[in-house]
Amino acid sequence: MLITLRGLIFISLILLLGPEGHAIVNTSMKITSPQALEEKEADKGIQTIDIDRYKIELDSLSPGQTLSSVMVSQGIDNQTIYKASRKANNILKTNEIPSGVAYIVVRQTKAPFNIMYLILDVLPDRSVVFEFEKSVEVYWGKVKTKKHSKRVAGKIQSSFWITMKRHGVKTKHILQLMALFNSRIKFDKMTTQDRFDITFEDHKINDTVVQTGEILSILMDVNGEKISAFRFEHHGLVSYYDETGKNLSSAFLDSPVQYKKITSRFSDKRAHPILKKSKRHPATDFGAPEGTPVMSIGNGVIKKIGYSKTAGNFIEVNHTALYESRYLHLSAIADGIQDGLQIKKGNVIGYVGSTGIATGPHLDFRISKNGQFIDFLSHDLPKGKPVDKDCFEAFLKIVNKYTKGLKIQANT
Repeated sequence: MLITLRGLIFISLILLLGPEGHAIVNTSMKITSPQALEEKEADKGIQTIDIDRYKIELDSLSPGQTLSSVMVSQGIDNQTIYKASRKANNILKTNEIPSGVAYIVVRQTKAPFNIMYLILDVLPDRSVVFEFEKSVEVYWGKVKTKKHSKRVAGKIQSSFWITMKRHGVKTKHILQLMALFNSRIKFDKMTTQDRFDITFEDHKINDTVVQTGEILSILMDVNGEKISAFRFEHHGLVSYYDETGKNLSSAFLDSPVQYKKITSRFSDKRAHPILKKSKRHPATDFGAPEGTPVMSIGNGVIKKIGYSKTAGNFIEVNHTALYESRYLHLSAIADGIQDGLQIKKGNVIGYVGSTGIATGPHLDFRISKNGQFIDFLSHDLPKGKPVDKDCFEAFLKIVNKYTKGLKIQANT
């Protein structure tokens, strides 16, 4: 089972869509970018929904199923559905939500068991809430849940993947773990002598898991080597670190877009499909449907938003003194994105298109180091920053919390 790190990340982007966890922004669904709403929400805030006293039903959209058909099946009349769809227009198009997106139906616990909310799980940190209690309202909300830690531990049986599944570990967690340790562990070579101890977070309502949370700690003993990772947040950034505080995550995403295929690679000489002459192509072209969200590959500042006859709509992002990324042929710029805006890794900044000189919808992605374009697919990307010295004591408390009393110990 030989899978590259980039392959793992791409697979994980696909598999994260579904009932096992939050649905991420999908290629066929365009929503208003969260960072664009921050100024508006600074005044009113994202509403917290407490549904602990209600009856809840968990499900996800089946292939061919629409949100309207879900509402019909829940006994909501056509006029109310029409009002809800109209009010949702400033957030998402209800007829373009793909299959696999999870939702929660919230009802009264006593007759007539009226539906109170329908909560659509479209982003990791917030949901689209359809409220039916008095009048129809649609807004960004966050469901109030209780966090519970869940620990799984044991030895590898038959294979790493099968062992994780037998212990109830979600697909997204398995892929995340494999991505973190891809360079250190040959997962297809693990044996029954190798051990693991993993703690992750569940979000519950009335003892029902409504959201698969984050991995909190990973401790592994592989071929006699102690390997660890701990989730830690400081100065507004979240990442995974080993027991020494070294960042295990790349400073950049493995891909700025959920793509179907790479249509053109970095090349010093390429026959241009439209201009019909050989030109340097210092970019990676990711083929994806028009409207697919494009994400900033890392933390940075929007340097320039513009348009040219060849590049179409484009965005340039400064990441550090060394790196700069560019995103070309965009169909549109995400709401709220403007020159000088500070953004984080994974923020949606635009949408795939075919503006400028392009044969079809794709993202022309370019990255430069010290002013020189580099091949994104083959270049060794930098790791994120280690734990800051002023937060290291707090980090060690996290390490001790998850290692104290365990047979598998980090090398501290």
